[in-house]
Amino acid sequence: MKAVGVSNYTPAQVNVLSAFWKAPIAAHQVEFSLLETAPLFNGVLDQTMEQKIPLYAWSPLAGGVVSQNTRIMTVLNDMAQQKGCTPAALALAFILRHPASITPIIGTKDPAHFREAMSALNITLTRAEWYSLLETSLGRRMP
Repeated sequence: MKAVGVSNYTPAQVNVLSAFWKAPIAAHQVEFSLLETAPLFNGVLDQTMEQKIPLYAWSPLAGGVVSQNTRIMTVLNDMAQQKGCTPAALALAFILRHPASITPIIGTKDPAHFREAMSALNITLTRAEWYSLLETSLGRRMP
């Protein structure tokens, strides 16, 4: 094999694999969304940026559960209205705008949902807007 992809590895597991497997890690797939922010804090995003490992986010809309979270949806709806986009596209933009260059894995066969997901590529977020979404997700202010 010339390369390997991993899914849901911790930074320690990536380090062990890299020590014993001389081929590069070509992809790391993790769960990441407004409801699953652990990769921001457990070292995964830092490591993928440092080692230039392409990162893919599975379940970027948390299997639709994001739309059931009133606190998050209130902020998404307000910000999406200001930006002229849908809340789902904005939730994807949150992922896309992280400096780790994360690629969300979207699982739709509906052309309208695919277009909606693609529209996230054109949404800009200021640092303050991005952190507002994160703080809403966490339910607390960041330092």
